[in-house]
Amino acid sequence: MSREFVPALRELDRRLSVPLPERVRILRELESGLEQLRTRLVAGGLSAESAAGALIPALASLVWFGPQLRRRLLAVRVGEASGAGVST
Repeated sequence: MSREFVPALRELDRRLSVPLPERVRILRELESGLEQLRTRLVAGGLSAESAAGALIPALASLVWFGPQLRRRLLAVRVGEASGAGVST
C-alpha cells in the first residue's frame, strides 16, 4: 500500500461503524482501487506523488461519508438476505 493513503484509510477504519468482516472488505477494496487508480494516473503521465495527491481528497471525502456508507451497506445486506434486488 502507498504510504500516502495510510492516514486516510486509518481514519475511515476508525469512523466506519460496520462489523469487522465488512469493514476489512471495504478497506481492502478501497486500497486496491486506490492503487489501481494511482497506477493509471502514473501511466497517464502524472508523477506518483501527484497521483496520490489527487486521490487523497477523494478518500478523505469517504471518511466524511462513513455514516452514509454504513446505511447503504446495511440496506444492501438486508436486500440480499431477503432476496430482493437493491438498485443503485
